[in-house]
Amino acid sequence: MIHLRVASPPDVTGVLMPMLRSEPTVMNLTVLPGAVSHPDGDAVHFDVLHGSANEVIGQLSDLGLDRRGSIVLENVDTSISVLTAVAIAGLPVQRAIWRRAARRAALSELQKTGG
Repeated sequence: MIHLRVASPPDVTGVLMPMLRSEPTVMNLTVLPGAVSHPDGDAVHFDVLHGSANEVIGQLSDLGLDRRGSIVLENVDTSISVLTAVAIAGLPVQRAIWRRAARRAALSELQKTGG
């Protein structure tokens, strides 16, 4: 999964949001109107499955967001979401995914506390 942070001019956001809402591989869609400065605009954050990322990024570029705003991509190492797991695999979530995520969270907590 890839997380995208987009700075969108307000006149583009009105076209962008329905486009992203209609894409079944886009999840966790968030818009924060007027939250971005330099370039000024709306903050649009969302996750997209790897298999659809090129198409979605192409649509963002077609809207001129690579020229009038900005597009930042971040690889997502772990996502704890039944909807994401079902979208990725097309199958029910396996408990192993949850155990792995819980181990990562516990290890991270131990590293923070020095324990």
